[in-house]
Amino acid sequence: MNNVARNIIVWLVIALLMMAVFNQFGDRRAAQSQVEYSQFIDEVKAGRVAKVTIEGQVIRGMRTDQTPFTTYAPSDPWMVSDLLKSGVKVEAKPQEEPSFLVSLLVSWFPMLLLIGVWVYFTIRTSHKVIVFVNLRAVWTFYFFLMFHLFPFLLLRVCKQFR
Repeated sequence: MNNVARNIIVWLVIALLMMAVFNQFGDRRAAQSQVEYSQFIDEVKAGRVAKVTIEGQVIRGMRTDQTPFTTYAPSDPWMVSDLLKSGVKVEAKPQEEPSFLVSLLVSWFPMLLLIGVWVYFTIRTSHKVIVFVNLRAVWTFYFFLMFHLFPFLLLRVCKQFR
């Protein structure tokens, strides 16, 4: 296999891995119909809303005919009392925030990927470019960072938040 085909395969694998990572952390909720807030209030007053879950400003609900919907609430101080007066079951949840580990992974993954690509190309082009004294030292340093130092720092940070 020539170098061009191998490079194309490497970049395709990298692209597929990145797509898989972004899909892993994407929103997995079922598709729900988007409703305007004024329409939502009209449906509540008409008695067509059975249950709502409020997460921050996001309102997810179920109509009496079992169809789900989503809307976004402005700061309406009387909304909850209007819902309760209309006989709607109200559930309140705190707004979802990504876990510390997920946010750390998302913030550090591009940097680690760039370092890995840099090391890969540094070793591949070592005969054309002035490189460090010992390429094995570059790989050793990279793997030390990836598998020893970063997990150690991650564990220390996680222990502080317990």
